[in-house]
Amino acid sequence: MLLLTAYCGLESPTLSPTQCRERLANLAGKFLPNGHTMLEASGRWHSPERGLVDEPTLLVQVFAERGSDLFRAFYDMAGAYKNEARQDCVIVTKQEVEADFV
Repeated sequence: MLLLTAYCGLESPTLSPTQCRERLANLAGKFLPNGHTMLEASGRWHSPERGLVDEPTLLVQVFAERGSDLFRAFYDMAGAYKNEARQDCVIVTKQEVEADFV
């Protein structure tokens, strides 16, 4: 099983961080209706114009099998957020894990 994580920055040229949070929460609910996890984080990167940037970030996580409908829906969610928030990118990581639902 894979643990998929999307790193979604909340700085946008057109939306406030609060609006980004709301958009991402709505998209996660739409694309991942059977459950997901959202974690607060702080991304850090270097901008040629602004120097070192600390960006509020939300991580969205879900367990999925490679190639499943859920796997594709997760990438669709990440892409939709990237477009709506006008992000340069949304990073998606895939980590092989052993997990049991108790």
